[in-house]
Order: sequence, then C-alpha cells, then structure tokens
Amino acid sequence: MASENNSNDMRDKGRVQAMIDISTYIDNKKLDTYMRNLSCSGIMIVDDPDTDYEPGRECKIAIPLDESRSIELDAKIVWRKDGLVGLNFPNIDESASSNLNQLILRQINNPSS
Repeated sequence: MASENNSNDMRDKGRVQAMIDISTYIDNKKLDTYMRNLSCSGIMIVDDPDTDYEPGRECKIAIPLDESRSIELDAKIVWRKDGLVGLNFPNIDESASSNLNQLILRQINNPSS
C-alpha cells in the first residue's frame, strides 16, 4: 500500500529552524519581525496581532546575512494561524537564491547563529 503525503509533511521538507530578527515591509512601513524557519521558497515569521498579515498580500523582507549585508526579497503572505505567518517568495533571482542557500547551510551547521 502506497503511503499518502500529508501536506504538512510536504511543507516541512527543506525547512530549517532559523531564529533570526528580520525586517518586513508592508505598504512601505518597516516592521521588526522574528523569523522562525526558512527554505528556498519561503519563511515563517511570528505574527504581530497589530499588523494586517492578510493572505494574498504582498510585502518585502530583509534577512541579515552579516553586519553589512542582507537578502532583500519580494514575498507574499500565504497563511496566518496560531500566532505565525507563512510567506513565500514568488520570484527569486539567482543571487538571492544563492544567498538563501548559504544561510540555510549556515543554519544547518550552526543553528544558534
């Protein structure tokens, strides 16, 4: 009997824990947010109840790489539930993809950074 894929199991593949302070921009307003995990296609952040994280809404994020560099990405809010918000990256260029891969590898090798 073939096993069925659970949608949550599918979403968890390729995600790494990444407790990082990031910036989220909605309507050109900067919000200090906290990332919980990431993959090459999206991130999960902690919800701010005072912010309109309406699914389908577009935003921008800036993920720090080091003291002087960050990854800046266009993102789309895909879900909001239980104090968390899921964002995906609908369009990602090669440079940003490479930087995300490096960040993912760094998180796998040293989760506290």
